[in-house]
Amino acid sequence: MMRQALVEMRAVWRRLTTRSRKSARARLPAPPAGDLPIEQLVKIRADVDEPYRAAENGIEGESFWAEPLGADRYRLRNSAWYVYDLHFLDIVRAVPREPGHLPTIVSVVERSGHQTLRVLFDAATPEYEVRQTLLWLNDAAVSHEQAQGRFYALDARPEADFSAVCDELWRLEQAGKLHYETGSTD
Repeated sequence: MMRQALVEMRAVWRRLTTRSRKSARARLPAPPAGDLPIEQLVKIRADVDEPYRAAENGIEGESFWAEPLGADRYRLRNSAWYVYDLHFLDIVRAVPREPGHLPTIVSVVERSGHQTLRVLFDAATPEYEVRQTLLWLNDAAVSHEQAQGRFYALDARPEADFSAVCDELWRLEQAGKLHYETGSTD
């Protein structure tokens, strides 16, 4: 049942983003707020895992803002939308597959301690409840990044009580307010 909800969540995400996909290729989205100016960040990419490719309607990869650290190492500066097991501030190794292409992540060098969640608020959930939930998450050491509509990537910082956050999201999911998933396969 959870897998079906996730497939439905991804279908909604595809509908929300399909209209803007061509224009999004032409321009890079703004990097997340942080302490580094955009001039110091670069784009790298990650392959979407095979089991999820079919569910993602052929999406093969996802790009990330990253801080170059040298020796093919990069620190991720935003949360993942499609790729699993990559989290904000993880240090990864990435190399271009061909000259002139974005470096592709080949391994995680060092985990940051951050954890990713993804949330899609139900259309029937009032906007004030969405804002209330996001404020509660912020107070629980979980920041958010909005895609479009009601789809959010959440970054649980190392000091967050990840279990308590998941328990609350599960409670809201059972109440029909949202669907959520973790950004990890383990």
